[in-house]
Amino acid sequence: MITSKIRQRIQELSTEYNARLQVVELKARQLLEYSQGGTHLTFTPHGLSHVSAVEGNYDWLLPEIDLKAFNASELFCLICATFFHDALMIPRKPGDELKARQEHIQGARDFLLRNVDLLGLSIHEANAIAEVIQGHGVSGIGDIAQRVVLGPEVLDLRKLGACLSLADLCHADASRAPEIVLRHLDLNEDSSSHWRRHLQISGITREEDVILMSALTFSDQGAAAVGEYKQLIEQQLATVRPYFETVLRPIRGVELIESRLESPLDQTLQFNANTPAILKLLIEGVYEREDVFIRELVQNSLDSCLLRRAKELRRSAAYTPQILLTVFTDHSHVKALRIDDNGIGMDLSDVQDTLLWIGNSISSNSEVVNLLQKTLGKDLIAAFGIGLLSCFKASKDITIRTRKEGETPLQFRLSSVSDSVKPEKASDLSVGTTVIVELPGEKRGQVDVGDAMDYYFRMVHQAEMRRLDLDWDPELAASTRDEILKIAVTEAVTVEGTRYFDSERDTVGISIQGDDYSGSIWLPETGFDGILDREGEVDVLNEGIFVTRDLIAEWLPANMSFCDAVFNFSSKSLSLPAGRDRVVRDERFRRKKAEIAGKSFALVPALVRYTSRRDNTQRDFSALVLTHMYARSDERSKERILRELDEYFVRRYKRDDGIKLGSLREMFAEAIYLQYEPGRFVSELANIDGKLVYHKEDDFVELQSALMAQEGNVVVSTVRNDHDKPVLEAALINAYLEFHKRPAVDLVKTNVIEGKQRSRPVPSSVRQELGTSAKFVEISGLPTKKSWKVGNELWINLANPTMRKLYAYLQRGDLDPGRLRFASALFSMLAYKFDDAIETIATWIES
Repeated sequence: MITSKIRQRIQELSTEYNARLQVVELKARQLLEYSQGGTHLTFTPHGLSHVSAVEGNYDWLLPEIDLKAFNASELFCLICATFFHDALMIPRKPGDELKARQEHIQGARDFLLRNVDLLGLSIHEANAIAEVIQGHGVSGIGDIAQRVVLGPEVLDLRKLGACLSLADLCHADASRAPEIVLRHLDLNEDSSSHWRRHLQISGITREEDVILMSALTFSDQGAAAVGEYKQLIEQQLATVRPYFETVLRPIRGVELIESRLESPLDQTLQFNANTPAILKLLIEGVYEREDVFIRELVQNSLDSCLLRRAKELRRSAAYTPQILLTVFTDHSHVKALRIDDNGIGMDLSDVQDTLLWIGNSISSNSEVVNLLQKTLGKDLIAAFGIGLLSCFKASKDITIRTRKEGETPLQFRLSSVSDSVKPEKASDLSVGTTVIVELPGEKRGQVDVGDAMDYYFRMVHQAEMRRLDLDWDPELAASTRDEILKIAVTEAVTVEGTRYFDSERDTVGISIQGDDYSGSIWLPETGFDGILDREGEVDVLNEGIFVTRDLIAEWLPANMSFCDAVFNFSSKSLSLPAGRDRVVRDERFRRKKAEIAGKSFALVPALVRYTSRRDNTQRDFSALVLTHMYARSDERSKERILRELDEYFVRRYKRDDGIKLGSLREMFAEAIYLQYEPGRFVSELANIDGKLVYHKEDDFVELQSALMAQEGNVVVSTVRNDHDKPVLEAALINAYLEFHKRPAVDLVKTNVIEGKQRSRPVPSSVRQELGTSAKFVEISGLPTKKSWKVGNELWINLANPTMRKLYAYLQRGDLDPGRLRFASALFSMLAYKFDDAIETIATWIES
């Protein structure tokens, strides 16, 4: 019962008003019960607690001397105005919340006048009370009617409005915004800041002629919020000051006593858990794919089979792990998926402690861990204890049947994480577990079991996995494990998994092995141009189950970024998040990456072996890849590659046999010559009448190679690839020879034959006409070539039939001068001296 000073004073002054006040308060309380619940969740409370607090504030706001100056009618109307000042915040219908808040002061008059009979008020009293209520919502106290007479007593309405407005505004401490309500509500940022501002204010009272306000703040933002509220009280005080300077005892201002915690460590904090939101996050946020429950359930079955395998191994019993995925279809859509295994099964304790304990996993059981390590040296896949939640992403109808050896078979159904699970005795007596997930109508077209199995189960070999497709039949779906497995004997198909490296399809590949992983690295058959700009990819698996696809550069050195790979890791050898859709880049990952990078170097000797292939396409491809790898390597890796090239096969010019680099560098030879096509790049040939002519150097390289080979020198034919940046096998071989301190000569870049050939004789008149730079030589290995420009010399090939006939003609002693002049023009053209040839021919024509 409220025992405020105002009520006590009413009792002293008027028993009639005191009795009537009880009637009005009863009706006000009935109305105020609805002023907060369900319609104003973002507002601080305006119901009974607020009204009681405002009435209590009159005790400190009005000193005894002021209170005694009020007559009974004034006190009665002030209390009634307090009851109803916020009561009209209730909207008349859903959706009118904002409108009710904006109009609750103006609406009070209509409400009071309309319900005078119900409230036991006269129409004049209702009107006076409405005027007082205006006091907590006007910008100036003059907006309120000044006085009214009720019976024999005069009421100062402005004085009453001033009291209500200050008492209302000064209900600003933590009781105005209960923390327990704040924790329950899901407020937006703006509303939440208003609630928390009240929580920082510890109390408000009056001390002599000031309003004293105390607050405990934790940040600059909090201090600013409290300061803003202090200003609100000061503004209201300025509005009503005429009555607190004349009629009532003066209030000069507002004083704030603020305490600031130096650090968040000065307060006790704790987590607040929104369990439904957390579970929704786990179900919808951890897993991206709708079909992820298939992966999670198979992982659980694999773990169950692993445990039974360890158990049977300990007692030397035979055991073949089996997992069956049965797909029930209805009108070509997946109706339900059933997963059966002959694993270890569960008893009631297992169901309670692992399956239904979110966040708890059997992998945390030390006895289980020790059993697996001692018998199989393995770990369980499931580690987070949230796998079953993935089913709720796709279904609200999940049936589980299970039996552990020597225990009562169990079955139960689930539709949500908030279910009360009531296990029943099952009729399925075989050891193992069955999970049936029925899909609702809207999900049936979204789950492609075949696609899911191809996506997740890449290299699962720990158990015999099969798939069975059946038409939907409730009785068939309810079959025991023995019954469904019997059907599977003839009707199911084996889940093969993914075939990664294919020696027939892919050019070169290697296998790598570690203590807790295995994998393959290969070069896809894309052609060498495709290799140069390619960003390879790696599939990361965990116990054969797909985790993620990364760029190969995340795992292998940069000089192997064109490769593809697959790495299959054992459980717990890498850190995986709850969604199991990526690898955590922690220290464990960095160690594995470094180890795999070291083992990946085995690709180099594999490529070296491929250079011995008879198929020149495969041989040249491997050679260019090695050259490309070498060019992209750091100095340490380059040296390591060069040390692996002894078995590298190279071709000798115009010979069918090859030779290993290791043997080549041991040969007794003055130098080793490297020959290859100069490529698509050309050099400037001549300027003919202001027009540039270009040519390629292929003929000259061919000439040098032929002469060096005919002289018994070692000439190695190498390949090149013209891309944006040409890849030259010669660069790799030259680096190898330099590494072993053997001289090598690049026949594309070096002229080694100029001056080495003597010309066949010609008459002095011919020599005088042709000059000494023209040489008549016979290069028998190149009969199709007529001539070569060798440095400053012109070599005329007498092995060519045309040039041989011309030479025979020039040997005659009775040469016609005009024809000799024409021969001179021909040789100028062959020497690319086109201007000279034109002048010679023009002179000859004129003569």
